[in-house]
This record gives sequence, C-alpha cells and structure tokens, in this order.
Amino acid sequence: MLQKELELLLQRQEGKLKVQEGKYFLKKEQEMPDMEIEKLI
Repeated sequence: MLQKELELLLQRQEGKLKVQEGKYFLKKEQEMPDMEIEKLI
C-alpha cells in the first residue's frame, strides 16, 4: 500500500516538472514577476 502511494507521489512530482518545462510554465513566467516564480519552485 505504501509503495503505491510513493509511486503516485513520484508521478505527481514528475508531472509538475514536465509542466514547468513546458509551454504552460513559459507562459506563466511571462505573466508573473521573478519573485512570484521563485515562490512556486
């Protein structure tokens, strides 16, 4: 049971990284000041 939960957490983190590397993150970066981006990372 715990193993499955850990795998789900890893998948979520990998998904977040993929979103940050994608066009969505680039678009948000243009809309937000640098300090706001640092809070998200």
